[in-house]
Amino acid sequence: MNLRTVFFINLLFGIGLLGFSLTQNTYKNEAEGQELINQSYKLSSSEYDMRDAELRTSKNQFMDFGSGITVFSTTILCFLFLKKIKNISDLKDLKSLSKKGIFIWANLFWLLLIPGTHLYYWFRALRGDYPPNADSFGIPIMTQTPVIWYGLIPLNLFLAVALIKSKSPSTIFSKFNFKSVRSSLWEIVFIILLIFNQTILATLIVDGDHFMIITNLVFTYIFLSLRSGQNKEFHAVSI
Repeated sequence: MNLRTVFFINLLFGIGLLGFSLTQNTYKNEAEGQELINQSYKLSSSEYDMRDAELRTSKNQFMDFGSGITVFSTTILCFLFLKKIKNISDLKDLKSLSKKGIFIWANLFWLLLIPGTHLYYWFRALRGDYPPNADSFGIPIMTQTPVIWYGLIPLNLFLAVALIKSKSPSTIFSKFNFKSVRSSLWEIVFIILLIFNQTILATLIVDGDHFMIITNLVFTYIFLSLRSGQNKEFHAVSI
C-alpha cells in the first residue's frame, strides 16, 4: 500500500471539506443572526447560546474538521517524504530519534503550544465563535500559557527517566518485550501514552486545532522513539 497516496487522498478530502465550508453562510438566516448579535448585551449567556445554536449552520464544523484533516495529512506527508517512506514495508527500517533529538524536539514543540494557543483563540474570536458580550478570550490564553510553562517540569522529568539506559537511535517498530518486570512496565506505560495520545489526536482533528495536531504527531514519534530505546530486543516487526 502506498502511504503517500493514502494521505494525499486524505489531504484532498480535507481541502474539499474546507472549501465547502467557505461556501456556507454562518447563519441559516443572516438577518436574524445579525439581530441576535445586536441584542447580545440584553440577553443572558444561556439564552444567547441557545438562540445562536438554533441559527448556526454547519459552516464552522466543516471548516474545523476540513482544516484539521488538511493539517494532519500535510504533516504526515512531509514526514513520509522526509524519511523517504512510500509503502508500509518501509516502516520496518524507520529509525527513532537520538537522545539529544528527543530532548530538543519534545521541548521545542511543547513551547510551540504557546503561540498555538494564541492563534486558536484569536482565530475563533475573529470568526465570531464567541458572543460580543463574552469575557475577553485573553482569559483562557493567560490561564493556559502558565500551565504550558509549568508543564515543562514534568515533561523533562519524564524524559530524564525514560532516557536512562535507553539505546537510541534504534528501529522504531520493535516487538513487544515483556520478558522482565522493567520492560513490561515500560511497555504498559508507552501503550497507555500512545492510546491516550491518539484519542486526543482524533478530537484535535475534529476541532481543527492546528498547532496541537502537529505537536501531537511529533509526540507520537517521540513516544515511539522512547519505547524503542527502552526495548532491548530491537527486532523489527514484519510490516
